[in-house]
Amino acid sequence: MRDERVCWVEFADETTASPEVKSAFGAVSSKGGAVENLYKAMALSPHAIEPADQLYKQLLHTPDCPFEPWLRELIALQVAMICNSDYAMAHHGENFHRFYGNRSASDRLQEAVGQGTWHADVDDERLKAILSFNDKLARAPETMVEGDVKALRAAGLSEKEIVYLAQISASFAYWSRIINALGISVGDEPVGLP
Repeated sequence: MRDERVCWVEFADETTASPEVKSAFGAVSSKGGAVENLYKAMALSPHAIEPADQLYKQLLHTPDCPFEPWLRELIALQVAMICNSDYAMAHHGENFHRFYGNRSASDRLQEAVGQGTWHADVDDERLKAILSFNDKLARAPETMVEGDVKALRAAGLSEKEIVYLAQISASFAYWSRIINALGISVGDEPVGLP
């Protein structure tokens, strides 16, 4: 099946999926049984669906992550913005706003990140260091040097925070590229976490 409201490639939905794909969908579906368009577009590689989802959840939705939920979502959102991934921007933008808890303040922060003015608009040096590292890794990963990690340490990040930052950033480069490459769109699915 093809439907540009979902993606540019053949996909399966909950009713047309093979038993193998239905099994993969069952592992990643919402409590109501809905499957995100992202996973529908991956139906031709069903063995990759659950591991990809598990990596995502282990980075962004685990209590082990040392960052506050709003900051996890902002890191993901910044990468999505750099990659111009509308699907990821919609979902993670909404999650960021929800977790931040102050819509006018989160709107200003999102605008600063999107326009690249956060160097001047953000007062928190720790957050500036996170956004700077994330920006560089997303735009020019081949230019990363040890000094980038040292700058994070100097801003007060722990080793664990540095590792999570790198993993969240890199994983969202993957997600954004998959979304852009397959033309995955939000369509009529709910945006953000339930």
